[in-house]
Amino acid sequence: MGTANFGNFWIFPLVMMVFCMIMMFGAFTFFRSSGGPPWMRCDRQDHNPPQQNTGGGETPLQILQRRYANGEISKAEFDEMKRDLS
Repeated sequence: MGTANFGNFWIFPLVMMVFCMIMMFGAFTFFRSSGGPPWMRCDRQDHNPPQQNTGGGETPLQILQRRYANGEISKAEFDEMKRDLS
């Protein structure tokens, strides 16, 4: 029993290996330049869960007053929101 004669088919696995390496390098380069694969990107704004009230004891009016004092809302917005709370 001698060695099987495959002729020139020995080149096929080599060509496929080189082709796969080129495809993997291309995919790596593409994902690296585009910020990563879409399922691993964190560019959405809603990925942070909403903050839970930890029982700090602030009433809605106190929160409103703090936001007004910090300059987050204007006087008109403060008055309107205060009226809505009452």
